[in-house]
Formats: sequence, C-alpha cells, structure tokens
Amino acid sequence: MISKKDIIKLIIELFVVFLGVTAAFLLNNWAEERRARETETIYLKSLHHELIEDIERIDTLISYYENKKELLTDLIMLIDNRGDKAEIEDLCEKTLLTFRFFKGGLHTWESLKNSGELKLIKNIQIKILTAKLYTRYKDIEEHSDILQSFIENRILDHFIKNVRIDGSDIIFMKRNSAHENYFANLVTTYYLIILDHLRSLRETHQMCRRVKTVLVENLGIKIKAQI
Repeated sequence: MISKKDIIKLIIELFVVFLGVTAAFLLNNWAEERRARETETIYLKSLHHELIEDIERIDTLISYYENKKELLTDLIMLIDNRGDKAEIEDLCEKTLLTFRFFKGGLHTWESLKNSGELKLIKNIQIKILTAKLYTRYKDIEEHSDILQSFIENRILDHFIKNVRIDGSDIIFMKRNSAHENYFANLVTTYYLIILDHLRSLRETHQMCRRVKTVLVENLGIKIKAQI
C-alpha cells in the first residue's frame, strides 16, 4: 500500500519535472524571440543604410528629369512659336536623344523584390510603411518601363526615319506640316510622360524619407550616430 509520504514525494518529483520542462520551453522561446529580434534589427539597419543610398540616387534622378522637363518646356515653346530651326535641333539632341532610366541601382527595391525579407519585420508600423514603399518602387519601375518603351518605339524610331547625323549635329530631313504636327505631338507626349515619372519619383522619395525617419526612431542612438 502506498503511503501518504510516497504520494507527496511522487507529487514533488512530478512538479519538479513539470517545472524543468516548462523552464526549458520558456527558455527556448525566449532564445528564439531574441534571435528573431536580432535578425530583425540587423535587417532594419541594413534597410536604413540602403535607404540613405537610394534617397541620394532618387535625388539625382529627380534633378535629371527636372532639367529634362525644363528643356522640353523650352522645346515645346520653340515648336509652338515656329522658332529657329538650329535651336530646335540643338534642344532635340539635349532632350530626346539623351535619357536615363530608373532600372538598377536602387538597393532597397532589389532587396524587397528579391529577398522576401519583409517577413522579418515584426514592428507593425515599419512593416506597413515598408510594404507601401515596395508599391512605390514598383510604380516608378512601371513608369520607367513606359518611358523606355516610348523612347525606343516612338522617339528613336522617328529620328531614325526623319533625321540624319552630320558630325555632331542632327538635321531634320522632313519639314512639311504633317511631319511638324506629328513631331509636336511626340514632344508633348514625352513631356507628359516625364511629368508623370517625376511625380512618381517624388512620391517614392518622400516615402523613403518617411521610412528612414521611423527606422531612426525605432532603432535608437546607434543608427542616429550614422546619419
């Protein structure tokens, strides 16, 4: 017959085993959460560094397209006012035959697009903002595709058919009214595409700065010292 003392001893042993299993479970969970936080912090610091570089790159693109917009404005005014042929051809070379695209070079976009590391972010505010940033990058890539397609299929095709190169100068071979109307429409359409691309770049630039600010607020003094 089991004595009361044996029962108490058994209960104590079971309780000790229960405490050991529970402590091991809690310790394992704590270690996993700590590793997850460390991984998240490493990724967010990397994201912060990439954003700094991307903001500088987008600044450069905005400046480039702002200048392009101003030159196109001058070109449109010259065309509308039937300005000097030499000036028009000079502006055509500066605005229509030089171009730069968004694709490549933006590290945050490549990281978000290819690595799938958004799932590492536990902070809900940062996760939401980073997801919005992803859609902004996707938007400017789509605008860049539209711009590139227009340049390759409309502008370059038009110049190949209607322009000849004389040294460093470009010379229009056709000057009839139909050609001039088509060319005016081509330039205006290009101007509108540039405006839309600029809008997309500015919105992405603002979102990059917003995400960077939130990262600084959440990651503390170590990140602040790097700004």
